[in-house]
Amino acid sequence: DAFAALTCGGGIVTWGDDADGGDSSHLNLSGDGTASGMTVYSSGNRIPGFLATDQAGTIFAWGGDASKYADYDLVSVPQGDAVRTVMGNKYAWAILTEGGRVMTFGNADNGGDCGTVCGQIDSGIGNMAMTDFAFAAQRLDEVVVAWGSDNDGGNTAAVDQYLSPFTYSPTGHPTVPPTPGPTVPPTDAPTASPTASPTASPTATPTARPSA
Repeated sequence: DAFAALTCGGGIVTWGDDADGGDSSHLNLSGDGTASGMTVYSSGNRIPGFLATDQAGTIFAWGGDASKYADYDLVSVPQGDAVRTVMGNKYAWAILTEGGRVMTFGNADNGGDCGTVCGQIDSGIGNMAMTDFAFAAQRLDEVVVAWGSDNDGGNTAAVDQYLSPFTYSPTGHPTVPPTPGPTVPPTDAPTASPTASPTASPTATPTARPSA
């Protein structure tokens, strides 16, 4: 178990179990001297490990199994982009940027290598989720892709037909949803104004004068 905290100067200090991330002395986490220098993330859920980014997009990772933070120095946040979500399972990390790109590193078999889905998660990603040994991402077109350990959610082959934006017939065959045609606004039919019927004026009946 370990802690990581941001300092007033924008750096990071750590303490606790060295193997869980309490020892970060091998990294330069001093920050840039400003309060907004670095950002630190924890794996959470009692999974050891920390990840940090600086304003230049450089990524640092430490703690937990050594394979979890392997090759972290080969990944960086692209200039002009920023981190939206960070997730760390037991052996790998996945970072979702504001631009909709997912970057991974760590143990290849547990999500550190996105394998055949890399081309599907390099843009257009809206959300991420994880298990202890795999990751999944939902694209903005609603397609769901996963990678990591096959037995822990990293393989969607058995349910791929249900993870794309199609509707399905009772036989299970995908059908493309119909494209709605243009809607023509209803035209109000002209309403004839009522015609007033002429009303005859009453005729006065002459009254005879009495004879003297």
